[in-house]
Amino acid sequence: MLVRPYIKDGESFQSYLYRCARLNSWTDNRLKQFLRAEVAPLYSYKADDREKLKNWLSNISGRSKVSSLIDVWLFYSNFKEYFDFSRFKICPSCYAESSRVIPAYWHLRAYLVCSEHKTLLTDICTSCGENLTPESVIAGKCLSCHTDIADFSTKRVKPDIYSNVAYDVFESCKEQEIFSRELERSYIPLLKSISILAPLTGLASEIGYEYKQRRFLSIEQLHQYQFSSSELYQSSEKLSECLLKVVNSCVSVGRVSLANIFLKKAKDFEDDDGSFFRQAIRELIMSEKLDHEELTAGLSWVARLFKYDEKAFIQFVEKEYSSLIMRKPRENILVLHLPEVIKTFES
Repeated sequence: MLVRPYIKDGESFQSYLYRCARLNSWTDNRLKQFLRAEVAPLYSYKADDREKLKNWLSNISGRSKVSSLIDVWLFYSNFKEYFDFSRFKICPSCYAESSRVIPAYWHLRAYLVCSEHKTLLTDICTSCGENLTPESVIAGKCLSCHTDIADFSTKRVKPDIYSNVAYDVFESCKEQEIFSRELERSYIPLLKSISILAPLTGLASEIGYEYKQRRFLSIEQLHQYQFSSSELYQSSEKLSECLLKVVNSCVSVGRVSLANIFLKKAKDFEDDDGSFFRQAIRELIMSEKLDHEELTAGLSWVARLFKYDEKAFIQFVEKEYSSLIMRKPRENILVLHLPEVIKTFES
C-alpha cells in the first residue's frame, strides 16, 4: 500500500478501510474481489473473517491500532436489528469537518439526527437522489452527478431522544466490547419503546407504511416516527392523551374491552422495557377519564397490569364488589368502577 494514513480519533474499522481505499485508488469492487480471493469476504459477519480482515489491514498499513477499531459487522450476529447494514448514512457536516471519518454509531438504525449540527443524516446524494453506497463513499462523491459528499446539503430538524442518546452513549466509545456493553445496557431498552409507541403516533396512514417496513421510508419519514415517539416517551401526559384517543376511537366502533384494545400491546406492558407504557395505562385508568359506561376490563388483565397477585385481587373483588362483576364471557368489571376498586384494594 503506497499511502498509509494515520488512524483518526473516533474512526471505525469501516471508515479507516474506506479512507485507505480512496487514498490508494482502490474501488469497492476491486477491494471486494481481492479480499474474497486473498483474505476473507469484506462483508462477512463471521468473527474469524473479521479478524483476518483487521490483521490484513494492520499489516499492510503498518498501523497496529487497526485491531482495536470498532468493526460494525461484528455486531451482525447478535444485534443486526439495531444497525443499518444496507443503508449507508452520514452527516455531511461532520464528514467534512473530520476529514471524512465515519464513526461506528452512524451505523445505528435509530441514529438519524446529528446531535452536533441538529441536522438529518442523509443516505442519498442531496443533489440528484442517488443512494450512498460504500463505492461512492470510497470515491468521496456521488457516482451519478459527482457532487462531493462533503458538499451535500443538510436539513435542520429537532433531534429525537433516540439520536441524542446514541450520540451521548457511543460518541466516546472507542472499543468493541464497551460499545457492545453500552448497546445492551443503555440503548436497546430505549429502542424498544419505538416499536411500542410508533404505531400510536398516527403517522402510519399519513406516511403510508408501518414503522416496521422502515426500508421503504426515507430518513426524514423515519425521523418523524422517532420524534413523535420521543414526545410520547418523554411525556406521560401526552402518552396518556394519546391512549385516551385510541380507547375512544375503539369504543366508537364497538370495541369495549380494554384488554382487547391493548391486546397487541400485552407483552409490551408486561415486559420491563415497557414499564413506562404500563404506567401510562394505569394512570389513564386512575384518572377517571375512561367514563364509557360500556367499557370493561378483565380482572386477570387488571391484576397483571397493576402487578397484583392475581388470585388475591380476584378474591377481593368477588368478596367486596361482587355486584359489579360481569361473568360472561369471563370475569369482567366496568372500567369506570376500577379507580374505586383499586384504591380500596391498595389501602
